Amino acid sequence: MLVVNQVEVRSIHGCVTLRVSDIDGDPVSIALPGEAVLDNLTTFAEAARDAEEQYWQRVVPYVKSLNLTGPEDAAHAMSRWHRLQQWERAAKHAPPQDVMFLLTNAGHVGIGVNPPASLQPVLAIIDPLQLRRISPGMTSAAHQALQEAGSSPWPTRALAAHESLVGEPWRKPQGSHEPSLEEATEYMMGQYTDFLRRSPFVRSPEHELPL
Repeated sequence: MLVVNQVEVRSIHGCVTLRVSDIDGDPVSIALPGEAVLDNLTTFAEAARDAEEQYWQRVVPYVKSLNLTGPEDAAHAMSRWHRLQQWERAAKHAPPQDVMFLLTNAGHVGIGVNPPASLQPVLAIIDPLQLRRISPGMTSAAHQALQEAGSSPWPTRALAAHESLVGEPWRKPQGSHEPSLEEATEYMMGQYTDFLRRSPFVRSPEHELPL
């Protein structure tokens, strides 16, 4: 299990690749077929909306109560907090044969992947706002992956994508910059306003996990 601090989305060897890492660890690679990503865009969006119900009511007040000094302190605090939120127990309810599955818990979305989508089983915990931010990039990468897929089966392409990413340094998007405190505050206020304007997300009873 890792609590995502950085994420990179690309298209490599006909796969949508995500590289994710927590605040201290090395990046972990995920390689998914483009058609699977496109087929699950609505599911990703619904998972983000579901997680936001607890994100604003539980996670944001908790982080504010800690009086942290910066984003790095917040990342370490959230990593410690998520260790107490029964993620592993929730993941046990996922079908073992699924290469990818999604969970919502503790105001976040858990993206679970198994080989060959990852080199080893991974449960990446991502906050719903971050998941929404990367969704356009995932859509673009999925369309590109479909064009590049060729005739090779997906497991072969996934292995090639993992091999390409091993040891590759993190790449910052061209022209990117770290937001100031004022910019970050303005962004969060805008996201919270959007959340309040939406109808509450109601989770289907069959999606409730017996934690």
